Amino acid sequence: MIDYLEHKTVFESEAVDYLFGNKDSGIFVDGTVGHGGHTYELAKRLKDGFIIAIDRDAEVLEVAKRRCGKNINKIKFINDNFKDLPFILSKFDIAKVDGLLLDLGVSTYQLLNSERGFSFVHNGPLDMRMDKSQEIDARYLVNTLAEDELAKIFREYGEERKAIQIAREIVSERKKKIINTTEDLVNIILRVKPIFRKQRIHPATKVFMALRIAVNGELSGLEKFLTGFIKNNLKCGGRIVVITFHSLEDRIVKKSFNLLAGKCVCRMPVELCKCPKEKILNILKPFPLKPKKEDVLKNRRMRSAKLRGGEKLC
Repeated sequence: MIDYLEHKTVFESEAVDYLFGNKDSGIFVDGTVGHGGHTYELAKRLKDGFIIAIDRDAEVLEVAKRRCGKNINKIKFINDNFKDLPFILSKFDIAKVDGLLLDLGVSTYQLLNSERGFSFVHNGPLDMRMDKSQEIDARYLVNTLAEDELAKIFREYGEERKAIQIAREIVSERKKKIINTTEDLVNIILRVKPIFRKQRIHPATKVFMALRIAVNGELSGLEKFLTGFIKNNLKCGGRIVVITFHSLEDRIVKKSFNLLAGKCVCRMPVELCKCPKEKILNILKPFPLKPKKEDVLKNRRMRSAKLRGGEKLC
């Protein structure tokens, strides 16, 4: 099993600083536990109360439990999707919490474990499921979706400029044989986008990211969840902190926060604007927190990370 020490938690202390504010007690939720870096930091600083730690990947939850060690008595680990949080809270007879942290990135365990199929660097089955109990995986999508459906996924979720060409090449290849592995898919992508020297990112990066988002429904219902949670499940004075790694995720978070902060998000003239202008959230900083250059040098995964936070108004 991949050791949690190989995982570098993004904004480890900053995220907890944002989430706690002046508090050190209460009920907090880490909705995307991963290797447990944020959960560990939360538990270490929490003086009274407990943490509900959620992750849809049962394997990484076990890694997190090992990491949290002596602080594990402060944590209730749940194998589920954070979007089911209202139902999870009801099982504990809890209506509202003091804070929620979401780190929407992929864990190092998932990336380094070739059997999970998340990475184009390590050859393995074309899987990409965070929840291994679900039926649909990346292999299914790549081998069954129509050319235009694949192109749409690559274009909308990966912002891939050569989405149509890559989708066409995939459909052509799968007529000859089933596309089974990450290496199979990478080789197809490289026919359309060869590797050149001094490239900043690998040619397969955007397609793999797009497939991962599609397989796991990462963007589906995110805005609805954020709005519903802040309105119904966050206490007055409670905080929400979200870390994103992709422009699409960040736009959803930014729009949700701005709407709840009483701002216009429709970009229509004032007389045509129908935004509710109901302010129930105070955005902690006007701009997202971004990693420092020295942090990116230590951990390249941080280069696209953004942290946004908000506090529920009474």
